[in-house]
Amino acid sequence: NPAGLPMGSSDYAGAAGVIAKAIVDGRYGIMLDDNGLRIEPNLPQGQYKIQLNDSASGRQIGYSYKSDFKTLEMTLYGNYSGMIFLSIPLPKDIGPDVEFLINNRRQKFDISERNGMPCLEGTFEIKEQTRFQIQSRHLQAE
Repeated sequence: NPAGLPMGSSDYAGAAGVIAKAIVDGRYGIMLDDNGLRIEPNLPQGQYKIQLNDSASGRQIGYSYKSDFKTLEMTLYGNYSGMIFLSIPLPKDIGPDVEFLINNRRQKFDISERNGMPCLEGTFEIKEQTRFQIQSRHLQAE
């Protein structure tokens, strides 16, 4: 409106907030609480990127995600440091010999099931700009 006066209902703002939360929590799986950061993406094969900025705290959290049927690569970025819990669905054809790297260092992890899919899970301490790689060791020789 030309006068710059607010128009519309505040109900729409609430609905937009609910939809945004559903996308961030449900699809991208980013949740931050008193226990730390949880990342539990529910993304199909492909390439994705998300960046969240909280202007009140100055905190930034985001990741890029690239997955096909045999490999998965994820880079976490922002200014978050602390404990992170990951539960990442494994690619369909990754094979049994899975390797998980954080900043090119092998990490111990568990395999569990979430929504009928095998997932790599673990709790790790991170400091800004962290690169996660999930791959099958036997694929490196190909």
